[in-house]
Amino acid sequence: MLIALSQRLALEGSGAYLDRGSGASAASLSGSLVLNLGSGYGNAVPYIVGGVGFHRAAFDTRDPRFSGPAPAGEMGLGRYRHVMDGSPAGWDLGALPPFYAARVEGAIARDGRDGSRGFADPALAAGAGVRIRFGGSWSAREDVRVQVLIRSGQAYAVWSFTIQFGCGL
Repeated sequence: MLIALSQRLALEGSGAYLDRGSGASAASLSGSLVLNLGSGYGNAVPYIVGGVGFHRAAFDTRDPRFSGPAPAGEMGLGRYRHVMDGSPAGWDLGALPPFYAARVEGAIARDGRDGSRGFADPALAAGAGVRIRFGGSWSAREDVRVQVLIRSGQAYAVWSFTIQFGCGL
């Protein structure tokens, strides 16, 4: 939702569901200021965006992508994270982003390996794009954005490219 405050400035509320592949998903909500870099009434108007938000990611530790024995000789090396307690020791968290790995390991140690683990984090959002008018009140917006998730002194960037179509009333 976009609410124009002036010809060059608007408030935006947005939400997105992100399919992160097998065993993972995420959703984000954000509130931002949109600054048009040209006249807000042109046919192609570039803009920048900045704001704050909330990002929730979930990982199913039963999914083969995030569970299974670590390859021999690679436990704790490279992309492999592991939980030493439990059976079998050295369980592979595979493709899990390091930003979430320690939290998932803690949840597995506390609650076991079965089930989905969800994490909610505050986020700073920034982006840029262009709005193109088709005629009448129809337009499209193409933009690239980054949400920088922040937790315990760590940061994790989530990038997205979107194309939005709209009709102003």
